[in-house]
Amino acid sequence: MLKSELNNNNLKIWIGSILVLDHSPENPTFFVGEGTEEVKMYRGNFKITDRTDEKTPLRHVEQKGDDFRFYYGDDELLLSFGREGTAISWNFSTPRQYSRFWARISATKQEHLYGLGEQMSHFNLRGKLFPIWSSEPGVGRNKDTYITWQSDSTGMSGGDYWTTNYPQASYMSNQKYYLFADSFSYAEFDFRDPNFNEVHIWEVPKRILFWAGDTYYSLIEQFTSFIGRQETLPKWLNEGFMLGIQGGWDKIDSKIKDLQEHGVDVNSVWVQDWEGIRMTSFGQRLMWDWQHDSKRYPDFKNRVTGLQKQGIKFLGYSNCYLAIDGPLFAEAKKLGYLAKNKDGEVYEVDFGEFYCGIPDFTIKEVQEWFAERILGQEMLDIGLEGWMADFGEYLPTDCVLANGDAMKLHNEWPTLWAEVNDIALRSRNKRGDACIFMRAAGSFTQKYCPILWAGDQSVDFSKDDGLASVIPAALSSGVSGFAFHHSDLGGYTSLFGNVRTVELNLRWTEFCAFTSMMRSHETNRPIENIQLYESSYQMTFLGRMVRVFKALSKYKDFYIKEAAEKGYPLMRPLFFEYPQDKQAYTQDYEYLLGADILVAPVWQENIKEWDVYLPKDTWIHLWSGKEYTGGQTVTVDAPLGKIPVFIKKSSLFLEKFKSLKDL
Repeated sequence: MLKSELNNNNLKIWIGSILVLDHSPENPTFFVGEGTEEVKMYRGNFKITDRTDEKTPLRHVEQKGDDFRFYYGDDELLLSFGREGTAISWNFSTPRQYSRFWARISATKQEHLYGLGEQMSHFNLRGKLFPIWSSEPGVGRNKDTYITWQSDSTGMSGGDYWTTNYPQASYMSNQKYYLFADSFSYAEFDFRDPNFNEVHIWEVPKRILFWAGDTYYSLIEQFTSFIGRQETLPKWLNEGFMLGIQGGWDKIDSKIKDLQEHGVDVNSVWVQDWEGIRMTSFGQRLMWDWQHDSKRYPDFKNRVTGLQKQGIKFLGYSNCYLAIDGPLFAEAKKLGYLAKNKDGEVYEVDFGEFYCGIPDFTIKEVQEWFAERILGQEMLDIGLEGWMADFGEYLPTDCVLANGDAMKLHNEWPTLWAEVNDIALRSRNKRGDACIFMRAAGSFTQKYCPILWAGDQSVDFSKDDGLASVIPAALSSGVSGFAFHHSDLGGYTSLFGNVRTVELNLRWTEFCAFTSMMRSHETNRPIENIQLYESSYQMTFLGRMVRVFKALSKYKDFYIKEAAEKGYPLMRPLFFEYPQDKQAYTQDYEYLLGADILVAPVWQENIKEWDVYLPKDTWIHLWSGKEYTGGQTVTVDAPLGKIPVFIKKSSLFLEKFKSLKDL
């Protein structure tokens, strides 16, 4: 599988038939050096600048047994080869430590690249540079928009095309290889040169892994065998609607009743204010002390039990910080479980008009304490059957941790936080039954996190930040090893006068019916934004789409099981099924749900018709029953409630699918 050829200081290395290294003194593959970074953080938004102090091209190469020594002057790097399962491992060692490392992987001008975690502006990554750094995505991710300008002007909170809660140093190539750089350090993947893909890491990684395969399914199966796979989703999750609601028991009971009267099967409520609220200039925030608010939610355990008897599960909210005005912060501080500042005092993080301490998850005892004392005793034991596990991306780079440097641990922090949640579920035998969803992730989070959520989309139709951004987010995270993905129905972030419309709610509803999970959110400004439960029209519309969602559960069960066994994403790129179709590689805003259903969400407003590219196959339009020949773009009617969906004519489920239009 691995072949090398060294001739007069020119080295070529193939993995299978794929040329991945093409070194010459004029165009060296590896560089080592030093750099000095400056990191500014404000409420989870980071500005990172780097000064390259030294960058040495390792121009010469010699073979040493089965290894290769790259060198130039006093600088050198040893490349040796190993195996990790089905992967070829490039292992690196150097006589001195370098803070900067560059590797150039051979590329072709026609190459397509996908992955790097969850990318929300671009699915095909070719032609751009992507930093690998977990952060807030930003309010506005297009630098040409007014909202992004406002965000940048009021607190460094505007994002860019690459900002994401979930970055990962891995990508898939349409040359049918998969690359993973085994490092959590800050990195940059530069895909702008037509001849090579450059990987830049702020340390010499211990290894870079390559997998090759005949199909994209083979690649994702091999990669997820290494990185970890998600468990089978809780069965109940696909059998109804999760209502995001807050405001006390009376409101919850009232809105459940209203929705049920309009035909909405509510099987769970997600109540983020179960532990109380605080008001800030951003909007309604939570108390961040993970104990139920007995004034807002009296008789908590009995009321949760009452919902369970109705077939309705209760889920809450948690994150990996402790507000300094809460008793759990005091408890953790007394135990010595909190990260410190450079003066040896407890590090306090500004979260926007309130401050929090950081449980030091580099200490196993702290992970176990948080899992047992908070997620176990304060949440699972009183009836919570899941929660949003938020804010893994905020770790400040200047805090002092017991076991490691915060700058290097920053990208790993979401994985440590996910592990804490997994410890809690295992302790109560709730794994595979409780639903934990996270927005922050990193390498190896997959094996701990049941389902990914797309984070804080804006409540609009903007391409880079609103409804549209969820589609490449789902596709890229699927290629990166997360089989299950969903979003806040209706979006979350409402700032600068940007508020929901009924049309946005309905378009997001019909989209969510063809994903892993249907869960609503009231936004950060619930009073100013239209809610699904506020009108008969919206509730009736929701009821119909929930029936469609439920009717797909048997079909999805097969692919959910397949995902747990093989790592295949439920929402997958067109080219997974149609690798010979060149147009399938350029569709960032369409996807396959399983192998048989093509979904092309409407992500613009005031739309009556929608253009859809159909791969080379025979397709049945779900709502009209009309047959289409693929390999072309077709225009179909797309009124509200009839999201463009096509069924593969050869599907064994075709007759079942035809009944969806009558629900």
